[in-house]
Amino acid sequence: MSICIGCAGHPSEAGALKRAGFDYLEVNISQLVAVCDSDVTIMQRQLCESGLPVLAGNCFLPGDWPLGGAGFDEEKNRAYIEKAAARLQALGAKIAVLGSGGARRLQKEYGENRGKEQFRLFFAMASAIMGEKGIRVVIEPLNHNESNYILSVPEALEIAKAVDSPFGGILCDYYHMGQEGEPTTVLPAAKGWLWHCHIAHPITRHAPLPGDGGRYEELAAALKQCEYKGNITFEGICPDSEEVFAQSVGYLKTLFQGGAVCR
Repeated sequence: MSICIGCAGHPSEAGALKRAGFDYLEVNISQLVAVCDSDVTIMQRQLCESGLPVLAGNCFLPGDWPLGGAGFDEEKNRAYIEKAAARLQALGAKIAVLGSGGARRLQKEYGENRGKEQFRLFFAMASAIMGEKGIRVVIEPLNHNESNYILSVPEALEIAKAVDSPFGGILCDYYHMGQEGEPTTVLPAAKGWLWHCHIAHPITRHAPLPGDGGRYEELAAALKQCEYKGNITFEGICPDSEEVFAQSVGYLKTLFQGGAVCR
């Protein structure tokens, strides 16, 4: 089984992304939860017509969701996660990315330790509920411009290990790692817990291209060292040219698939 290369986007874009060469789509969970049932049916039709499957979802929560501060509501969280799980399952997703930097931002006046405990409780609940649908939840380390909590792979790993759910792991995002100056040498320590990966140029967040200075070979080597078995999603600024986008996809497949076919 080889690594599949996907792209973050909306089901309405699935046809174009399929033509560019991507293997799958990663959808926005908060948008998916917010729409009505008929919109989900339209998304399913768009995906079916394109032939591009959904394997993951990101943006777990809206930015104003009270996860790291006052207003934390266990029953409200449960209802949201259950709806998200049902809709992700309807689209075929197997991974739910828990990034949501705004929602998890710690409020110092509320108490940082309380906020951290609330995040852990949410992650544990999400892992349990999503797990019932065959979906795994991964914590996404972000950068200091997007959140003030969980800004490194070791931080995410510590939480995942503490919760210790068979459906709870972590993600590495090459762009966020670049913004934080985090080396890829931290990844082998996450072997067995690292289930998903986001990629973009570590400085510009553009689509990776040969010779752009992104040093993606270092990421490929680190993933190989930790026997990575997940997939890789491009999440960043999409190029205006379809030709350039296709070139980026081809480059990523050469780098991470090595000529193998995604299955």
